[in-house]
Amino acid sequence: MIKKFVLLGMLIVATFTVNARTIELVLPYAPGGPADRLAQLMLPILKDSLDKNGITPVISFKPGGGTTIGAQAVAKTEPGKIQILLMSNSIVQAPIINKLPNIYNIEQDFRVLGYLGHLPMLMVVNINTNIQNFNEFRKLCQQGKLTYGTGGIGTSGHISTAIISNYLGCDAPAGHFKGLGPMLTALVGNHVNYGTDYPTSMKSFIDSNKLRPILIVDQSRLLDYPNVPTIKEVGIDIKLDNWFIIVANSTASPEDIAIMQQAISKTLSNPILQNQLKEFGFKNINAQVPSNFLSLEQQNFIKLTKQIKFDVN
Repeated sequence: MIKKFVLLGMLIVATFTVNARTIELVLPYAPGGPADRLAQLMLPILKDSLDKNGITPVISFKPGGGTTIGAQAVAKTEPGKIQILLMSNSIVQAPIINKLPNIYNIEQDFRVLGYLGHLPMLMVVNINTNIQNFNEFRKLCQQGKLTYGTGGIGTSGHISTAIISNYLGCDAPAGHFKGLGPMLTALVGNHVNYGTDYPTSMKSFIDSNKLRPILIVDQSRLLDYPNVPTIKEVGIDIKLDNWFIIVANSTASPEDIAIMQQAISKTLSNPILQNQLKEFGFKNINAQVPSNFLSLEQQNFIKLTKQIKFDVN
């Protein structure tokens, strides 16, 4: 509750906020990556939505463990308190990849507040590899002549790259870095030869002819890269969806959950933000997802790893 007290007799106007509080918007990534940019776009609109409740959202970076550290921090929030988490699909994949199945319970520990949308990824190679297209990449990769980089074990970029490499039968060592920034630096320097991440993260390097896009990790082509094939078009018969979602800890009070759901819904419905998300590359923005969405997605991922005999080591 916010109360304002005005003392006019002394020509002094004072405003006091009663029961004001902050709520952490947790990002399980290092600063400067796609999630950071998404949070910066959302934060002003979310602040306006929560202002009437005396709540100020603040960004809190909790990177590490392939996103499991930040996700676990939110899952284990003290009962009665609330934290919100901006997270990619690694929320359901990272515990499996990192062999930490009990670090949190995907079905019991989180409440879905909003679905930002589906965000395709892009596989690129260093220009100095002289790889011109995916067919050339496939040949060298299968010969064991390439290495790839990731922003951390269990991140969406790591999982997508590893699954595609496994599907192709590549013997490609991985270099795991502490965040997307160091990974891109290594990729541009050709210390690793290829990698996968969101198009906006790599656009400047593609435009400056340092990285070459060779594959869209999605079922449909991208307008910015109309000549780059999709995984389906190159014969990779699997479904790899990459998305972002906002969740809260299920131990929060029903009142706080309701406040945050309303605020997130209002934020994601904002036309300015929706246009910004479209420019970012998002599809199906603010789509309705079932309450057991996370559980279903994790089950699908487990089925996929078994289907292609994917070794999570």
